[in-house]
Amino acid sequence: MYYDTDERKLQDKRSPIRMVFDSSARNCTENCTSRLMKCCFPSNALFACISSARLLNMASNFFELSDSETYYVSTMEMHVGKQNEGPHQISTSPAAVVKRLCCAIAGSKRDITMDNWFMSNFLKSGQ
Repeated sequence: MYYDTDERKLQDKRSPIRMVFDSSARNCTENCTSRLMKCCFPSNALFACISSARLLNMASNFFELSDSETYYVSTMEMHVGKQNEGPHQISTSPAAVVKRLCCAIAGSKRDITMDNWFMSNFLKSGQ
């Protein structure tokens, strides 16, 4: 789990933890919970080892879709800002994030409660 080539480093900001994070996110879709994973990365990577006291100051954001009563995570996605040009570049707009998170429960007629960062007329109209 490290940047093995300069080309890979330019294409994907999340490559140091892509394998670990994606396998954890797949496990969460099977109604499993995950605990905090502490992974060490090279100091020149965007993700460095930090102490527990500084975890709240991390720049990484995690978006999740979870059950409001049991807090089981259904879907999880890591946000690393604007991704560089390449195969891993996806839209990070609030509407795109909500659509990716909610694709697992689409059509189930469930209500989703979210904060104001995710709200938009585009989502409200269902386009």
